[in-house]
Amino acid sequence: MSIGWRKGREGVCIISITLLIVSQVRVFREGLAKTLVQRPGIHGVHTAADVAEALAQVVALSPEVVLLDLSAGFDCSLTGELHAACSGAHVVVLGIEADEDVILTCVENGASGYLSLDGSLDDLVSTIHHVVQDRLRCSPSISAALARRVASLANEDGGRGRLRLTSRECQVLKLVRRGMSNREIAASLDICISTVKNHIHNILGKLHVTTRAQAAASRQ
Repeated sequence: MSIGWRKGREGVCIISITLLIVSQVRVFREGLAKTLVQRPGIHGVHTAADVAEALAQVVALSPEVVLLDLSAGFDCSLTGELHAACSGAHVVVLGIEADEDVILTCVENGASGYLSLDGSLDDLVSTIHHVVQDRLRCSPSISAALARRVASLANEDGGRGRLRLTSRECQVLKLVRRGMSNREIAASLDICISTVKNHIHNILGKLHVTTRAQAAASRQ
């Protein structure tokens, strides 16, 4: 994959980016596509409504950037699948809470950038241009959290091959052990269901288990 360049007004070269928007909400993906295609530097915008279509589009189009909407059904594990299907694609996750654990989970799954629930259209465009230059646009607190996570990855828990859970992940696991559903956990912690799914995905990975029951039975 190569990113195209073309001459803009006054002879200035601007980047030409192809996007793929992945969202289960039709009005969102179509509306965002119509808006972004008018922005400088955006060459073409395509859309996909489900996982199969998204993976097929990534392979067929080789987009520079994939915008993955996590606010309505998808979870961060799809980030890795999209990135693997087209290694040159930068995945930007949309519609996530401004929560360190959630953002770090997305980054660990291959996201190159993110936009929180209160992010603006200008923020999104800026993020798109940052990721194609291999730059992560994030706050100082997230930068610090990324550094802490790298340190955590280097220190496995007691040599058992398990990584330490964050405080929020411990809260989620405690509620899983009570037999609560994702919806009940979301209500209890006042977070989105998609956020709960992301936490549970990360918990299973860290504990090296595949089911909620196995996670609940762990000694973590």
